[in-house]
Amino acid sequence: MNLFLIAVNRVFSLLIIFVAAYSVNAVANSSDTPILDTSDVAENESLRTTGQSYCDDKKSCALCVDSTSQWIGSECHWCGDRCLSTFDMALPDAACDAPVSPGPSRCVEKNVGAFLPGHCDYNDKTACNALSNFLQLRRDCKWIDGGEDQCPAPSGPSVSKPELDAAKWFLTQKEIKSARGSRGTGLSVFTRGNDASFVPDGKEWMGRWVHDLGAAGSGDVTLLSGWLNGPMDLPMDPIAVDPSETHFGKYWAEAIGRGVRASALTWRNLVEDGPLRSILGDDPRNFAEGLLKLTAESAPSSPSADGKKSRVFIDGRQYNLKSSMHQKFYVTGPMKELSAMVGGIDLTYKRWDEYLKDDPAVASKRHEFVVIPYINSENDAQSGERGWIDRAVHVVGPAAAHVYNVFSQRWADPEVPAHFPPSVVEANGNYESREQMVHADPNNQRATSGQHAVQITRTVPCRMNGWLGQAVRFPFAPKGDYTILEGLLKAIGTARNYIYIEDQYGLVVHAIQDAIHRALDRGLAHLVVLLAPALNQENGNELWKIDCSTSQYKMWSPFLELFPGRVTILQRTDGRLVHSKVWLMDDVYFNTGSANIIERSYFEDQELNIAVVDEELVDGPDNFAVGKFNLETRARMWAEMSGKPQNYYMTATLADAVATLSTNMPSGSRVRGLSMAELKAGAKKGQKTCGIASGSSADEACPYESSFDDRAAAWGPWGPWGTTCSKKCGSGVVTRSRSCSSGQGTYVGKGCIGIAVQKKACDNGACTLIWTEWQWSYECPSGTRVIKTKWGRWGKRRYLCKQNA
Repeated sequence: MNLFLIAVNRVFSLLIIFVAAYSVNAVANSSDTPILDTSDVAENESLRTTGQSYCDDKKSCALCVDSTSQWIGSECHWCGDRCLSTFDMALPDAACDAPVSPGPSRCVEKNVGAFLPGHCDYNDKTACNALSNFLQLRRDCKWIDGGEDQCPAPSGPSVSKPELDAAKWFLTQKEIKSARGSRGTGLSVFTRGNDASFVPDGKEWMGRWVHDLGAAGSGDVTLLSGWLNGPMDLPMDPIAVDPSETHFGKYWAEAIGRGVRASALTWRNLVEDGPLRSILGDDPRNFAEGLLKLTAESAPSSPSADGKKSRVFIDGRQYNLKSSMHQKFYVTGPMKELSAMVGGIDLTYKRWDEYLKDDPAVASKRHEFVVIPYINSENDAQSGERGWIDRAVHVVGPAAAHVYNVFSQRWADPEVPAHFPPSVVEANGNYESREQMVHADPNNQRATSGQHAVQITRTVPCRMNGWLGQAVRFPFAPKGDYTILEGLLKAIGTARNYIYIEDQYGLVVHAIQDAIHRALDRGLAHLVVLLAPALNQENGNELWKIDCSTSQYKMWSPFLELFPGRVTILQRTDGRLVHSKVWLMDDVYFNTGSANIIERSYFEDQELNIAVVDEELVDGPDNFAVGKFNLETRARMWAEMSGKPQNYYMTATLADAVATLSTNMPSGSRVRGLSMAELKAGAKKGQKTCGIASGSSADEACPYESSFDDRAAAWGPWGPWGTTCSKKCGSGVVTRSRSCSSGQGTYVGKGCIGIAVQKKACDNGACTLIWTEWQWSYECPSGTRVIKTKWGRWGKRRYLCKQNA
């Protein structure tokens, strides 16, 4: 019995030693940081060596920035003080500081299937990594950091009183100058007292053009700029009793016949017009030359000298062969009473009929007069039946004079509009013989009753290709004009409650993406985006054909993941193509024009946009004042999409209004949410990020530094050392200084770290000492001072004077 007890005691002692050793090892290996497999560490180190950001702060984590500063699909988000990767890694282009797995955090068995006593059912990391009890040989457990419980659920969005001061939304003179390479503008900052009207579709656009042109008389002007204009037999009202009486060319020729000076700059369209006909044969879309020929035939017989000045030029002054002249606007009327239309609509087929597809009574006429002249294939015929979504703004007042001056500056450019093809050069004729245009004074326009503040912005590339491919500057913007992008960045930074966007492309634009992220990060309640998805579907924008789907996915998917419940991405369900380019914010700011969300629109193509802030205020649905024009515009657009009455959106809170487009859609809705899975369906690993501009933004000859980039304050270079010692004699110092640039974005108000002034010793030699003669007075020579006095007879004194340092 004693021997048995001795044996048991020895076994028990050995067991205690084994358990103690295991315990020491377990404690040594436990920690408060996620346990990473060696392979994970190696992969992360590999990512570091490829130059990709390691997401070590909140902003870089949220953006998942790689070496090219573009958002990519590693699905990182910031939690507390570190970056986590909680989603799938289908596009693993960047690293996160602390990769974690989907689902909740949990304790799991390392070696599944091993026959060991014990369990891994622990609810916290400490227990998971500790012994379960004193005598039990424990299973080998490990703690998994999951994504579901790493961050608290975000609070619901809230709205607040928006900024109502137009000056806070629009670019200042300084900001405009910065966007033009430190050059002046030729345009005012913004104008007040305009009468602006929202134009919801191409049908109204063309109706307004017919009305404005019909009201023009002898001595008046009509100006037209477009990506595509024509053909001359384009019916402006295809559902009229006799559409042939509404042809574009008929109205144009009649205006010249009344003495109107009719001028147009229409792009040398390399996509749908011009040179392609030499490849495709006789192309009925030879619109530009048709307008030029009609004008040349009509001008000589005009009854007025102004009418005889009518000219049209095919404009090929563009950044490179891939870019275009994309400004879409018209101006009409007397020089002191101009009206203008700015938007994304061309005077051509398929642009006017946003909703007529719903009316079977016009379907046959619509097909006969709109589709047939435009199609080359059955696929084109089918796409022609979809209808288009387009927007514009009609304005009367000083802003219309600015639009006029945009045209006149291009008209005055001495560079020949086109150097090829030969047929276009021949059609343009003698460019030097054109009559120049007078400047329109915005301050000399007839006063209107409108209260709309308006800013006109544009994109002009920093250069164009000359005859031999050399860089030629635009004289009115020798270093480019990037005010469209800058204007949008400032407005995004001002928005507090919502941003609503409609866009044909919606591709990666880093500056726009960063600005929207900052807006959401500081509490923007809603981001709503209506896209033409880059997917193979009826209302897709066909970018999927050239591998651009990933770019659209990369632009918008991070917002859906980082700010769930606050971001809604929409697509049309009725097959209509979203061709509009709209920004609406806080029911205060509205912006539309020709610029899409694609970098070529902000740096390479000539574009024109108009922004409106209504200074006539009304009580908004959320109990604070908003702009009348802006609220009514949102109500009109969202009512068309949802099928709900327009008045509903005049009174429904913003949260309820957004819900009708996403989670609480009525039965007649024409839109639905575009899910992450759908956006991702067209994205392919390794697919290029389309839409990134190739030149202007990075062109060394065209310096452009945004006023709204997220940029820390930084020291400038040290200036030269001073040449004058602080002391005229003896030991002193000389100094040099440097200046600190102001921080922007999230760095506003944060200065530079370090000193602004440096000092070093200097010495101009010993200061001179002079004894004065004996004197009654108390006096040292000029430039010296008394340092010692010596008394003599009868009260006379002499002084030891030292040179002033």
